[in-house]
Amino acid sequence: MHKESGFTLIELLAVIAILSVLSFMGITAFATYKSSAAYAVAEQTYADSRRAMEAGLNDIDRELPDVSLVSQKAKGMLQDSGARSLFVGFMVPDNVRFTASFDPTCEEEGCERSMIQVNHCLGKEAIRWVQFGNGLDILFDHLASEGCN
Repeated sequence: MHKESGFTLIELLAVIAILSVLSFMGITAFATYKSSAAYAVAEQTYADSRRAMEAGLNDIDRELPDVSLVSQKAKGMLQDSGARSLFVGFMVPDNVRFTASFDPTCEEEGCERSMIQVNHCLGKEAIRWVQFGNGLDILFDHLASEGCN
C-alpha cells in the first residue's frame, strides 16, 4: 500500500488564514506605534520651544520682538529673525511644522499674547498652546490634524 505525503487543501487554507490574521494585527500595531512616535516628537518639540521661549522672554537686555504668525516646516534654525530671537537656540526637527506668534503689547485678557502649535508631518494629531494677555494659558493636546498640509 502506497501512502501519499503532503498537506491537504484544508491545512494549507488554515495556515494562510492564520498568517493573514497575524499580518493584519502586525500592520495595525505598527500604525499605532508610528502615530504614537510622531506625537511623542511633537510633544518634545513643544516642550523645547516653550523652554526656548522662556529663555527669550527672560533676557532683560533687549526689547521683546513682535512675532506675527510664523510657520516653518524646514528643519533647522527658525528662519524668521524675530522668532529666532524669541525662541533662543530652538531648532525645528525633521518632519515637523512649527507655528508661533507673540504680541508683546497684549496686556488684556481678550487678546492672544503667545501661541505655539506643533504638527508632526507623519501623524494625525497636533499640540497647540495659547497664552492670553492676562497670563491665562491653555494647552490643547491631541488635536485632530492632517500632518503638515
